[in-house]
Amino acid sequence: MTVFVCQDSIEGIFTGVYDGWDSRLGHSKVQLGVAGMDNIELFMNYIFVDSDIEKSYKVTRTICNRMGGEVYGWICQALLSNDKEKANAVYHTIVAGLSLKNGKKIMDYLTHPNVCKVFELSRNVENEVHHYKGFVRFQELCNGVLFSAIKPSNNVLTALAPHFAERLPIENWVIYDEVRKLFAVHEANKRWAIVVGEHINKEMINNLSAHEREFQRLWKGFCNSISIHERENKNLQRQNLPIRFRDNMVEFIIK
Repeated sequence: MTVFVCQDSIEGIFTGVYDGWDSRLGHSKVQLGVAGMDNIELFMNYIFVDSDIEKSYKVTRTICNRMGGEVYGWICQALLSNDKEKANAVYHTIVAGLSLKNGKKIMDYLTHPNVCKVFELSRNVENEVHHYKGFVRFQELCNGVLFSAIKPSNNVLTALAPHFAERLPIENWVIYDEVRKLFAVHEANKRWAIVVGEHINKEMINNLSAHEREFQRLWKGFCNSISIHERENKNLQRQNLPIRFRDNMVEFIIK
């Protein structure tokens, strides 16, 4: 068995898909993994793959032409997952889809274990993105920038940024992924971008504007005023607003 170890990105994994297919070893003898995976096994041949934009584009074009844009969306969403088996599931889903007369129906074949895996990963990412669209809390800094920090399980910044770019087009804002040390940066009236390799300036993000401090005080007061202690249902609260989202939500931060 040969394992193609890819960089953990859509471009990196699509490059692995290309190389795995092009190896002509036989799909049953090919697996894909992402860099940093823990389960290194004996008697396996590991090939490390460097991301290649041209190869990635060819895989993208093939998926869109043969399987359709909707399937491409499912696959890309699944690749935002933090699951270490996502690359292999995507590879064999693409193989299965291209073997069908109508590849656009591949996501209907949920009895196929890899298709089912891609479906589950994609839904998991979609659910987390949906949560963060409502749970992200921006704070206005003294320089006028709106800043938010999040701790997502999956790599959701590229899915979140278009949502806020559409709703806050004339604002300068930053969403910081504390887990992956990534920034989604949007300059007013311009396009957003993902920034890597930068460090957070804690002094700056703690320097809130006077308006922000006042609105935080009012917001906390409102949340406390509408709460009825005798009718609190902690289990229902955790179901509707999981605890892992609360660290960066103003109404749960006590200062």
